[in-house]
Amino acid sequence: MSYPHGFCYNGRVMQRKIAGGIVFLAALGLVACSSSGLMAGASGMNLLIITMDTTRADVIDLYGNKDAVSPNIDRLGREGIVFRECYSPAPLTLPAHCSLFTGRYPIAHHVRNNGTYVLGADELTLAEVLKEQGYQTAAVIASFTLSSKFGLNQGFDVYDEDFESGQAVTNYLAEIPADRVYGKFVRWLDRAGGKFFCWVHFYDPHSPYVSHGEIPGPQGTSPWSLYEGEVRFVDSYIGKMMEALRAKNLFETTVIVIVGDHGEAFGEHKERGHGIFCYEESLRVPLIIHNPKVFKTPHDVPARVSLVDIMPSILALYKLRTPPRVQGRSFLELLNNGGEKSPRTLYFESLFGREEFNWAPLTGLIDGHHKYISLPEPELYDLQNDGRETRNLFDSQPDTSRAMDKKLQQFILQHAAATGASRRDLSASDVEKLKTLGYISSFSSRSAETVDPKKVIDVYLEVVSLKELVKQKNYQEAEERLAAVLARNPGLELPDIYEISSEIAMQKGKTGEAAEILQKAIGRYPEKESFKMFLAMDYIESGDLARAGDFCRRLLADNDKMTGACILLGDIEDRLNNPDAALLNYEKAGALEPQNGMIRAKSAGALVKKGELSKAQTLLEELEGQTAIVKSPEYMQSVSSLGMALLTAGETERALALFKKVTVLEPGSPAVWLNLGYAYYRLKKYDLARENFEKSLALDKNFALAYSNIGLIDLSAAMEKNDPALADKSVGSFSRAIGLQPELAVAWNGRASARLVLNQTNQAISDYERAIKIDPDLLDAYINLNIALRQAGRYAEALKYLDICRERLYSRLEARDREEIDRLYTEIKALKDGH
Repeated sequence: MSYPHGFCYNGRVMQRKIAGGIVFLAALGLVACSSSGLMAGASGMNLLIITMDTTRADVIDLYGNKDAVSPNIDRLGREGIVFRECYSPAPLTLPAHCSLFTGRYPIAHHVRNNGTYVLGADELTLAEVLKEQGYQTAAVIASFTLSSKFGLNQGFDVYDEDFESGQAVTNYLAEIPADRVYGKFVRWLDRAGGKFFCWVHFYDPHSPYVSHGEIPGPQGTSPWSLYEGEVRFVDSYIGKMMEALRAKNLFETTVIVIVGDHGEAFGEHKERGHGIFCYEESLRVPLIIHNPKVFKTPHDVPARVSLVDIMPSILALYKLRTPPRVQGRSFLELLNNGGEKSPRTLYFESLFGREEFNWAPLTGLIDGHHKYISLPEPELYDLQNDGRETRNLFDSQPDTSRAMDKKLQQFILQHAAATGASRRDLSASDVEKLKTLGYISSFSSRSAETVDPKKVIDVYLEVVSLKELVKQKNYQEAEERLAAVLARNPGLELPDIYEISSEIAMQKGKTGEAAEILQKAIGRYPEKESFKMFLAMDYIESGDLARAGDFCRRLLADNDKMTGACILLGDIEDRLNNPDAALLNYEKAGALEPQNGMIRAKSAGALVKKGELSKAQTLLEELEGQTAIVKSPEYMQSVSSLGMALLTAGETERALALFKKVTVLEPGSPAVWLNLGYAYYRLKKYDLARENFEKSLALDKNFALAYSNIGLIDLSAAMEKNDPALADKSVGSFSRAIGLQPELAVAWNGRASARLVLNQTNQAISDYERAIKIDPDLLDAYINLNIALRQAGRYAEALKYLDICRERLYSRLEARDREEIDRLYTEIKALKDGH
């Protein structure tokens, strides 16, 4: 196929001034059937909006692609309305969706980037308007980027944001593929009754692109081919959604809107991905509207529209009043008569560069056939004759450039104003406001003070490539290449440099240096939550729980919606054996992300420690259908803790039933058989214990803990039967576990105990000490080491370890364990004093 290319555009311009911000569609007759008979109203019909993340227009066959990527979308387009010139106001997911569902530009709704903004509660969404009209409202979200914590859930009865992640601290990698999005939609549709508005979000075309060999079509390996494959994958499930509507006789009573939120760049202007620049490949998106009863004559609309125009157009189509603060304009007249008196002026922006890298903000305007991009090195393009934006006309057409810059100033002030009133002259306060809104005139001296992203895109891409080396654990090459980049670019500042440097330092064991790098990064980029999370986790990993806890509390004082800080604070309190405080923090996190199953798995563990076993079991049972969670270490740990607690409480049958059920839920997991085997071990049913440990090994021959537990069986039998041969056999199992996992503290503790049975006291002491070094919280190792040291007559050393144990663990121990430590201390001190 040919490489993706641009198109020539031939729109006209319309400037619209909003007086008093009131945009009522009083003359609703314009949305009824016109004399041309092209369109009827949609009052009372269902509404389905499908947003395709990161989907540029020209990847869709109807927009010029020849690779048969979108047969189902094409069919809807051929039967409906295809908008040839639809633009996103921002090449970023959250701002673009906020504009789509509020009908307002980012300068008005104030969501300018992903992750660091929340749509205000005072903003009115399409879902809120339709809910007020009696519609059931539901959304199925495919990416954490649109999590409810960012505000777009306003007005939705159901907001399905369960990303089925195996991670508690979710991030922008949390997503679900199209097949699961489709499954969620169908399950919701089965429950729906009456008229509805449903929004379904597909995220698959976003990088990283993965192959979908099960979908018919070319299977190339280039980034563009993989991207096409992702779109083809989504298209197949859009087709299945249409089948589901037909099966319920809803297809003809549902208005279907398919639209991209923004596009994707493949090096046309050096950028790969999206967010930095606002060229056509990043802004121009498909927009298709379908309903055979409403749109009686399928046709194309060549006129230019924006995502902000979708909300007022839908409300007009449904004969509903447009809220006064909406800035978009209904395009229904385009559907009836095919034209407007003058085409629309469209605003676009990306503050991604400014917020992420302290580069110059990017704002711009499309007016007539001209596109103006305001940057320190400004750009002016003639889209009618240069659709691929290859010839910058800024210098050769200075009058047009200056006029476009002035229009951009006025547009931003007009649309950022609360009332929407226009202003002719810029006062000093207006100029200051423009700066805060992210606009810096290309003609001002201040523009030279900021970095144009075009100047740094090459080195940025080079640094990004180093992250892939780190991901592949090729730390040496990453470090060498990073040093070379910095040598060529002294003073270079990019957040990725800090991330790469801190990761390399951590891998070298330089935890202090890694923390210092992250602290500098936080000072330089205070809005980036990822650096704060990395630093908190580094503190926890280094064992400095007090510092980690204080840091997380400060983070929450600054931002009480920081879910990750709540989760980490819960983990810290859990490690400190404060289950009440741990549960409180997990519950706060759960309130922010109510469908995060991993948080509930952690909450179950805290409930077990509190002794609320039935509540814990109920929580875990609610998670049984979520495969990623059931497979997670956190879930397994909670199940294991619950089972052991039940055994300790004498509820043997209930414990065994729990462990057996988990083997049915996840029979391919070695851990579930290990848990069942350990339950049998606790019941001294050694044959059944060994049988289940061996099942673990059949699934994973390198499962160190299974070998360690088999060693535990032989050690227990050796002690019961006073059989040195079994003790020696257990040493072999423990040694194999250590060989596979040298940092497995319980294996060192087990081998030490076996050696103690064999009267190999000095070797046993050495193994116990190694176990404590690996896991300073392993109480059994302290107690066993004291027995060994006492046996060797090394009383002073025994007391030293007991002092360490008291200082580190005493406050967290149960009463019976404290009594055991105190008893040992008293006995050994008496022996020492007696000598």
